Amino acid sequence: MEKRLPKPFDPNGKIAPKGYTAKIEFYSETSQINVRLVVFDPNRKKIFDEMGTSWYHPSGSYQGRGHLEYPSHTVILINGIKDILEHRESGPILYLTDDEKLWKYSQKVDSRSEIKTNKAEVLAIAKEAVIKNEEWSDRADFETPSEALARFDGVSAKTENPLKGDLFTGIGREVAFRHQIALIPFILDKSNEWEGEEGLLYMPIVLNLPLDDAIKEFQKYLKGPDKEKALWAREFLIEIEAYLAATLKKVSPLLEKAH
Repeated sequence: MEKRLPKPFDPNGKIAPKGYTAKIEFYSETSQINVRLVVFDPNRKKIFDEMGTSWYHPSGSYQGRGHLEYPSHTVILINGIKDILEHRESGPILYLTDDEKLWKYSQKVDSRSEIKTNKAEVLAIAKEAVIKNEEWSDRADFETPSEALARFDGVSAKTENPLKGDLFTGIGREVAFRHQIALIPFILDKSNEWEGEEGLLYMPIVLNLPLDDAIKEFQKYLKGPDKEKALWAREFLIEIEAYLAATLKKVSPLLEKAH
């Protein structure tokens, strides 16, 4: 940790942060309980593990749709205590911010500051995470993109109708957040194994990637020698374009740009 610990764990800033580490896990945005904060002491002992709610900071241009610009900020609220996270660049690292303007704007504008987490819902989601994703553990901090994708596949295999499951879509978001477009070659490597529209199960990952970078990466495969990869690169581009169009953003034809 840098200058302090997360406020939900140390609201008064009384603990020296040296040696402490923390991780954030994001779940589906469709659930009010959608974020988990875990804090470890200098001996790597887990001393805080709570869930709460999160949302994009109201001052930012990105509110879950469109192009994500950095730095971006996310507000978390756990046990009634708020903190603001800063995402400075593409990648899995988040920072705590004490920017006075961000805090004042959030307090003034954000009506969600009084949201109270439902303990029963927290426990239900936590139990589901344990049952359906045994590999959701500390090793996620060190896994490769290929291992992260295997973890995602494992949850998919255990989930009935996974595209409608909060846990499944939440893990897709978390995997995308950790590994960014490095996942795309590993996703397309699986294309020869897919039957029908099986590849669409990866949309919870694809739509949470930095879309400008993802578009460029998929376009590289359109004229490649592997027909299956080219086919699925095109399918993912079509899905991205439909997603962007649904947000009422003006987008140019992505596929035409590649020719």
